[in-house]
Amino acid sequence: MSDGATKEEQLLAACKLEQLELLKTVLNSKTGVNINATDGVGNTALHYACQSSSLSCIELLLSVKNIKVNLANRMELETPLHKALHDLSEPDLTRHIVGLLVEHGADPRLKNRIGQRPIDLVPLSIKPIRTMLLQATLAANMVPQNNDSDDSEEDQDSD
Repeated sequence: MSDGATKEEQLLAACKLEQLELLKTVLNSKTGVNINATDGVGNTALHYACQSSSLSCIELLLSVKNIKVNLANRMELETPLHKALHDLSEPDLTRHIVGLLVEHGADPRLKNRIGQRPIDLVPLSIKPIRTMLLQATLAANMVPQNNDSDDSEEDQDSD
């Protein structure tokens, strides 16, 4: 798989295919990799890891300093938080993933192309996840929104 593929393509493939060892190899590469690289539809490695509920890949990606958790893809304008909520077959796992994303700055107020916030993707019957998203939304509303959003193209980390 690595023959001819760029580090960014390997990064995306590792998360799409839930290949933790490949992900570790790519992230530890001496040449470096753009952790926020996107594919043709605008998905990042974090989008794919969340879409497949790959907790180990998500945890590793979130440990990378410059990861942007609020990037929206081009097709649906969905963030990784939206992607994490498409498969609710394992609510405890999804709740853990949502908690990690929110802890790392995922904004539960962002809407996808059809106007859905992440909470809108969760059925009323799955109360723990809805409660977590509601609490995160309330907390986010208490903090003034910064004009330098997490998905801007400029690197905001200058330390």
